[in-house]
Parts: sequence; C-alpha cells; structure tokens
Amino acid sequence: MNKYEEKNFEGLDSDLMLSYCGKRMENIGHSYGPHMRDDYLIYYIKKGEAVLSADNRRILLSGEGFFVNFPYSDYVYRSNETRPWSIKWISAKGNLVERYLSLIGVTRENPYIPLKNAQEVESLFDEMYDFFDRPSLAARIHCISLLHKLFSLLALDKTENDREKKGKYVRLAQTMIEERYSDPSLSVSTIASALYLNPNYFSILYKRETGKTPKSAILDVRMRNAEKMLRFTDLSVKEIAAKVGFSDDLHFRRSFDARYGMTPSAYRRSLSFPI
Repeated sequence: MNKYEEKNFEGLDSDLMLSYCGKRMENIGHSYGPHMRDDYLIYYIKKGEAVLSADNRRILLSGEGFFVNFPYSDYVYRSNETRPWSIKWISAKGNLVERYLSLIGVTRENPYIPLKNAQEVESLFDEMYDFFDRPSLAARIHCISLLHKLFSLLALDKTENDREKKGKYVRLAQTMIEERYSDPSLSVSTIASALYLNPNYFSILYKRETGKTPKSAILDVRMRNAEKMLRFTDLSVKEIAAKVGFSDDLHFRRSFDARYGMTPSAYRRSLSFPI
C-alpha cells in the first residue's frame, strides 16, 4: 500500500512562507503533474527514480537529489514501476523563494540537482515535518528558519559542485594543451570553445586555479618540448618550430630566446660547448 502523509502550516506573512509539507515512502508507480498552483513544491528525493517530462524534455530524478516543481508548471513525473520511490516535500511561497532558487542554480529549465550533503538536507525536512503543525509562534518561526537553513545548505552544495566543475575544466584544458601543442591553431579561444566557455571567463578561471594564463601554459608546453627536441634530436630549428606548433620559425626563435636567454641554435651548441 502506498503511504502518504501531509500537514498544513499556520503561516506567517512574509517574503518566505510555508503552506504544507508531506512525504511518500516506498511508493511504486507514483505520478504527479501538472502543478497548477501558485506555490513552489520543494522536494528531497530519498530513494528511487522518476522521469520528469517538461517542455519536450525528459529529466531523470534520482535518489539523494533536490527537485522543485515551480508554480503553474506543466511538469509531469512518474516514478519507476519496480523501484520504491521515497520523497519528502515542502510547499513554500514568497518573493525570496525563486530568488534563492535562482542563486543556487535551480530554475524552471533546470529544476533538479543531485546533492552531496543529502543527509543534512533530509534531516532539515524531517525536523520541519516534526514542527510543522505545532501551534506556537516559536514553532512557526523555527520552521521558517529551517527553510532559510535549507537554502544555505543548498548554496554550500552548489559552491562545492562549482569548485569541482572549475577544476574539471582546468584539467581538461591542461590535457588538451599537452596533447595538441603541435597544432598551430591551438589557442585560448579554441580551448574555450571546446569546453563551451567564454574565452575571457576561461582565461580568468585558468589563471585563478593555476596561477598562470592559458596562453602562457601553451607556450610553456611548446618551449619544454622544443628544448627536448634540441637536446635529443637532430631536427633543424625550422622543423622543431613546426613540430611544437609555430607556423613561423622566426616567432619560435624569438620566443625561445625570450625564455632561455639564447637562440635555439646557440642553446644546442651550448650542450656540447658549455658557455
């Protein structure tokens, strides 16, 4: 039997208000939508899976995740027919709700996010459920404070996810530089384009994470490999210039001189005849 519980809230007028909360535990084949009300249904998904249909898109909602049904949305979701579906929810209203959701990256276009701190988020839902229908003013204010705390936890989760994402972009860029340094077309713009990032944003992000600009990182890899070729091969300077991504060997000579304090030819001679 599908178990369902819900409680109403004696609200306080503010920019952040509560209406009701509830939970469904171990349900099979549960569906809901469209949501034709003026409140935000804020869900913690404890376990199971459901498919959300929205604007000709299909989004997988899975356990230890956070999902919002926005006011008057045409979202329709249906849980897996064989896996138990357990969810907890809060209905909220007020100008601050969508503002907070937007700041943590939850929008009508992106209504679901996975959680890193799922246990802490669930404990807030449980504590709010315990206090929700208590008649005292203190209990009602406590529930509002718990909603603020929930958004605070989600913001922290977003910060951690953003940090991981930024690190991933930098690692991918570094791999591209190491693998494609011989390509003359390799540049800040081509790397940013491959990562679907704005070139200026990518440059700022890369320098913040590594301490150097992506342009200097490309040059570092090219110079390091050129130095190895001068040391261990008999290739001409012009051939080496081409192999490390310089279409103009004069530009290569100047860049090498600026880096090592001597021309490529002088550097090669110095290996046998120390200066």
